[in-house]
Order: sequence, then C-alpha cells, then structure tokens
Amino acid sequence: MRVMKILHVINPLLPGGAERMAVDLAVGMKQTGHSVTVLTLQETRTFLWEELESQGVEVKALSHAMSNYSPLHAWRLSRLMNGYDVVHVHLFPAQYWGAMAKWISGFRGLLVTTEHSTFNVRCKYRLTTWLDRLMYKAYDAIIGVSEPTTTFMQQRVKGKIPVYTIENGVNLQRVTQGRCLRNELLPDLPEKAFVVMQVGRFRPEKNQECTLRALAQLPPEVHGVFIGEGPCMDHCRQLVQELGLTQRVHFLGYRADAAACLDAADVAVLPSLWESFGLSALEAMARGVPVLASDVEGLSQVVSHPDLLFETNNATELAKKIVTLRNHFEYQKTMSEYCRNRAYIFDINQTVEKHLALYEQLRKSK
Repeated sequence: MRVMKILHVINPLLPGGAERMAVDLAVGMKQTGHSVTVLTLQETRTFLWEELESQGVEVKALSHAMSNYSPLHAWRLSRLMNGYDVVHVHLFPAQYWGAMAKWISGFRGLLVTTEHSTFNVRCKYRLTTWLDRLMYKAYDAIIGVSEPTTTFMQQRVKGKIPVYTIENGVNLQRVTQGRCLRNELLPDLPEKAFVVMQVGRFRPEKNQECTLRALAQLPPEVHGVFIGEGPCMDHCRQLVQELGLTQRVHFLGYRADAAACLDAADVAVLPSLWESFGLSALEAMARGVPVLASDVEGLSQVVSHPDLLFETNNATELAKKIVTLRNHFEYQKTMSEYCRNRAYIFDINQTVEKHLALYEQLRKSK
C-alpha cells in the first residue's frame, strides 16, 4: 500500500465519541506511515487537539469562531482539499460542507464520510431528508460504525451510495494507562460506598435521568458519579434535588482523564435511548469495569451479554441489576473479566487497518 495523504474533516474537537474516534483514527494512520491532517470547523484547543499535536498529527482550523453552520466553511475547504488523496468527513454539518466543497473545487480524490449515529433529527423532516440525500451523493462511500448504523444509512440513501461497516475501536494502550485513586477523585465519599458511574455528554439520548431514577430505588450506600457536561445537566441537578439524592450524587464535569476515573467505579452504566456503537461502554470494559447498558442497537452488540443489558429507560430493572452486582462479589468479578476480554475484540489497530484497506479499494475502483 503506497503512502496516502489523508485529511480528516470534523466539527470542533469537543469531548465526544465521534471526535474521540476521529482522533484515534488519525493517530493510527499517522503511525502506519501515512501523511495525516485533521481539519476542524472551529479552532477549539481541547485535550483532543493537544493529543493530536503530541502524536505528530497536523491540526488546522477553518475558522477561529465562525458558526459551524456557515456555508463559508465549504468555500474555505474547497481551497484546501485538492492536495489530498483522501478526504474523510465526520459529523453534520461538516458533511454538508465537504459535499459542497467537492462541487466547488472539482475534487478528484476520494471523498468518504463516517456516520456515527443511528438517528438524527433531520430524519423527521422531508426537506432535510432530501438535503441529506443530495449531500450524500457527493461521497464515494459512507462508513457505518456498526451494523445498525449501516442499516440506518442504507435506508436513508436508498442504495444510491455504497455503505460499508467498520466497527469503532478503542485505543487499548491509551484507555488502560494511568490510574485514579477513589479517595483522591472523591475525597468525601464514604469508605464503603458502591459507586455507579456514567461517562458521557448530558444530552437527551444519554438519558442520565434513568440512572438517577435507578439510584433513588437503591440503598443509601450506593452513590452515583457523573462525568461530562451538556445541555441536560441543569435538569439533572434539579432532579437530584427532587429525588432527595444530593448526598449521593456527584457531578464531576468534564474530565480529560475520564477513562482513568473509571477506576473509582464498581459498575459503569449507559442507559442511552439510542447509540450507534457505545465507545464509552468499550472504554469502561477495557478497564475491567462491569457495564450495564440499555438494550438498544449499537450498545447491545458491544456489551453482548444478556445479564448486562436492561430494557430501554427501565430504571427499576437497572436498579435490580446494580443490586445483583453489588450483592454478589464473585459474580461482579466474573462480569469484570468478561468485559475486559470482550473489549480486546475492538482494538483500534484493526479499525485503522480496515479503513486504510477500504480507501485503497475505493481509490482503485474510481
């Protein structure tokens, strides 16, 4: 395989699963000897940006503060993309600007996009559905991060663009490095507390409310720890007050060391209403933390154990499964080992290799 010049285009590098995956892909491709640049819509110097630079990946921004939804991004991208063999776009609205940039510039290289979700609000409306299908026509291929995502996209584009499945992976070396002591992370936590942790943005689909309602059904020794920020955080804080959980719930906000913080957890929970894959679940599993997840497509394929799945939005069932893990130490150890072993199936190196092989295949067929 000859060396390729690859450009990854994505929205600002805020903490999130799609952003994490794009960074890991870029680093992995760089380490295999390819020339890789990451281009963001806005210059947001988060820890992900810094991580790319520390790994020798060039990072650029199309603007300092221009709205993600400004069509000027398409014009600016059109002036940059012709120097690359592959342009790989992640997330809306960057996907729109990638398509428009191709039409403006006459780009002849390979243009691909990854779909990171099994649902988006644009599906609900005829106009945005039509616009999506028009946009996707500019791409040589769509990559789904899981089989459910691929099925979703095949229905969305109606067979007019090839859709391939390459499952997300996790950088096991990154995720398993570092250690976090519980008494340092949560100094006021009672010594015998059982910790239920949820890592993720506070968005409606992440459904932190279900975790809180489960905690309200559990003994006072069970504490909830939430890592992340987002628009639903204020609602969750209010719900904590209403449920009388103020002494048992801890909001830690955004943490760059979120993976290491999982060391403080007895169990990780993901009560998502929908997920394309479940990278947060995989990171917890890689650290040997038992994961309880809602039985939705994407998550269920990752966790893949009936004892660790519960009915979507069923706080009572979640509470019962937490009690089972808490009351049976040997069972908890068994589930811990299962999760750790399961995570190693999703090594990021395999994900990188599959992407590069697909690039080569598509370039030969153009």
